Amino acid sequence: MRRFGRYELIEKIATGGMAEIFLARHHALPDFDRLVVVKRLLPALAKDATFVSMFLDEARTSAGLNHPNVVQIYDLGVMDDQYFIAMELIQGEDLVEISHRAMELERTIPVALAARIVADTCKALHHAHEQTGFDGKPLGIVHRDVSPHNVLVTYAGDVKIVDFGIAKARTQTSKTGAGMLKGKYSYMSPEQCLGEALDRRSDLFSLGVVLYELTTGRRLFHFERSTDILEAITEAPVPPPSMVVPGYPPALEAIVMRALERDPARRFATALEMQRALEAFLRGEATSSVDVGAWVKGLFGEIMVEKRRVIDALVSGRDRPDFEGAFPPASTLPGLDTDVFRRRKERDGLAGGPTVIGRRGATEWRYRPLPVARRQNAFARMSVTTRAAILCTAVAAFMCAALLSTLV
Repeated sequence: MRRFGRYELIEKIATGGMAEIFLARHHALPDFDRLVVVKRLLPALAKDATFVSMFLDEARTSAGLNHPNVVQIYDLGVMDDQYFIAMELIQGEDLVEISHRAMELERTIPVALAARIVADTCKALHHAHEQTGFDGKPLGIVHRDVSPHNVLVTYAGDVKIVDFGIAKARTQTSKTGAGMLKGKYSYMSPEQCLGEALDRRSDLFSLGVVLYELTTGRRLFHFERSTDILEAITEAPVPPPSMVVPGYPPALEAIVMRALERDPARRFATALEMQRALEAFLRGEATSSVDVGAWVKGLFGEIMVEKRRVIDALVSGRDRPDFEGAFPPASTLPGLDTDVFRRRKERDGLAGGPTVIGRRGATEWRYRPLPVARRQNAFARMSVTTRAAILCTAVAAFMCAALLSTLV
């Protein structure tokens, strides 16, 4: 353990592309401590004005949101030339882990509970989308990275959305170039893939993908190459959930398909409108945060106890237990910048494997690359900077892999 201003850094949990994450204890008053997460900008980036600006933009955006379904920011500042954010520690799991655990136990996520989780996520997004500045003008916040990695469910059943690290707002000082891609490709909206201007409806498309996958147990846009993902999102037809799951509720299918409309004008206009549609579907279904929490605890009972044992041991300073795999995965700690799929072993279902874009009985429809003419048309619609961003991402990944191989 080591002191960091008012905080005591207990254990480094993870290191992302821009920051390192610590489990920490906040000494607020004598005999009054609380556990928090401290996200600290990497020392190597602290002198880079661009990264500092991006880091502070995240802090400003997140700190301005005060909602029970958004992870809370407690503090932000600079200590010994190190920029940091202190935030709420979530005792729970992200939707990736929940989906994996359900598959391991050969369970399916109840449709009503999935709808409840997404409805609560809508509340958080609507709160962010509706934010205004001191001048009363809308801030135009767009999360831009709504995905199962960034939707957490606590063991009490509360839903929390995290990581506004790449959110777009009117007050940002760091600017994203036109056509620059930020976010997880498989959950981007068509306009995001094409590098076009985004508004709140982009987040609703991403949330529609999350709802589709939660209720069908199948990845929607998941391919080896990023270019195939972008092509499928912008060009390929979306199979109705009923083609994947026989007996899928028609009312819920209508909600999913409206959220996944390629034309933003045909989607829900606001997250509140999507939430109301989901609440109408859930009318008569006895679903609440209590039900969600009970189901999540049923999945993670022993794991939940083990995680608490590890945290208690770390906080008390007792002999360190087996830390690897016992502590909450990095994705459940708000503010992590890395993609959890890179650190996890590929598993069947939502985590990987062939993408089934349609199923009825024994017949499957799998993704096929579009004809060359349509492929060229799809990429012709992308801006030059969007295509450059795709190329730069691939080159950066190759260079990182080469560097790591030399270090090993």
